[in-house]
Amino acid sequence: EGQVNQERLPNGDTRCHYQVAHVPGDPDNPFEATLVFGRNSQLKELSAKSTSNPERTFPTTEFMPRTDSRPLGSSNLATLPNETLDRIAGHIASNDPNGVLALRQTNWHLNAIADSQITPTQRLLINQGQTLGNFSKTEIKSFLKLLPARQEFVLQHGPLLNSVGYSSGMMMGLAARPRDKQDFVTGNAQTLKDAGFSGFRIYHVSELDNDRRNFVMNNLATLLAAGMNGDEIYSLARKSADVRNARVQALSPSA
Repeated sequence: EGQVNQERLPNGDTRCHYQVAHVPGDPDNPFEATLVFGRNSQLKELSAKSTSNPERTFPTTEFMPRTDSRPLGSSNLATLPNETLDRIAGHIASNDPNGVLALRQTNWHLNAIADSQITPTQRLLINQGQTLGNFSKTEIKSFLKLLPARQEFVLQHGPLLNSVGYSSGMMMGLAARPRDKQDFVTGNAQTLKDAGFSGFRIYHVSELDNDRRNFVMNNLATLLAAGMNGDEIYSLARKSADVRNARVQALSPSA
């Protein structure tokens, strides 16, 4: 039922009574668990009895007090032989791939043991966690399916692309695009962002043919000075060469 009653014993120990709704699989058999804790909060005794049948009791289990002053957990594990620890890490890795990552954080000794069980994929995610920090779980799965060269492109240019407004999906999409489009984005994205282009609009400009991309970059200062924004400049770049050139000529200070 979730209610715990406790009482202080004459020797300073604490006795707790916990009402359990039922035994799993036997809803008509409620019982009460009794736990005795020492003054140092260590469990000393555990017993139980049925509250529907007073004659049915469970034997008392006594626990020896700990004499080791070190905290429970990792320090005790660290005293095990390396061979045993390696088996523990291997078992965790085979049953829960993420569990071995948690084991690495226990202490420096177990970190070294668990490190030997980490897969290349896990190591990649550990080493590149900051770059992939904005990726969702689904996007990380998609990233891991990319060819190595495309993964490297994302990792190398991810910080820049993120800063100019590229989403994780757009980064992976650019990694699959032709080299000239990749070079255009990585070489001009910051300039276009500073000119007020959004990440999506930078992507759209990169998808233009080479002449139209060059038109945007060569005439960017003139078009911005005339009060045009990124969307308007992109729209003009999509028009025919005659229209584009006439517009620039009209905006030129010498016109």
